[in-house]
Amino acid sequence: MCRIPALIVLSFFLFSCAHHPRLDPVIKIPDFYEFKTKKNSLDIIVDPYDRPYKINYLFNTDITKKGILALHLIIWNNGDSSYDMSQAKISVRSLEGKEYVPLSPDQVSKRVLTNTVARMVGFGALGTAFIFFTVPFAVGAGVDSVIANKNIRKDYAEKELKREVIASKALFHGFLFFDLGENSRAFEQPYYFYITGLKEELSSESLNMQIRFELDHDGW
Repeated sequence: MCRIPALIVLSFFLFSCAHHPRLDPVIKIPDFYEFKTKKNSLDIIVDPYDRPYKINYLFNTDITKKGILALHLIIWNNGDSSYDMSQAKISVRSLEGKEYVPLSPDQVSKRVLTNTVARMVGFGALGTAFIFFTVPFAVGAGVDSVIANKNIRKDYAEKELKREVIASKALFHGFLFFDLGENSRAFEQPYYFYITGLKEELSSESLNMQIRFELDHDGW
């Protein structure tokens, strides 16, 4: 009499244990990075997440398979003046001049969300002969997907670069996401990263800079 409720409770427990863990990137000194430039008191670094092991560690999935490039922008401000990034324009361009603008966290998360309905149907499709076993696990899979999707949305929103003031003597960093298209060759070529309109607050000087970087996605 109590087997079905017991299975339902068990399934909820098992699937709720699965989650999308939030990990933070490890940030090293500027000399460690390959793609960087220096402007006034700023060290600006572009760190592309183009290798499967690197992407999976931080995002729990290889988002390049969805055509999405994650760029970690790291800025060390070594001076006494702060910089305002709120009006700065950021983009990536191919050598042919094609421009890519950053995706919002919501756009990125929608591309990688777990399909709740598909997971429930997948368990249910095991057959009516196992209905007492598959139904609770199908429900559990759906609940797990909802929880995972909520965590994924939150994770991308928290990792996104915030367009705000870069304080003096401070480290500033965050991720930018670009849709390069689901073509393996898009992740095997150089690009230019552009920032224009980064404003120094003491002098009101507007800084523009570019960084050439290369992608080497090992695993397509």
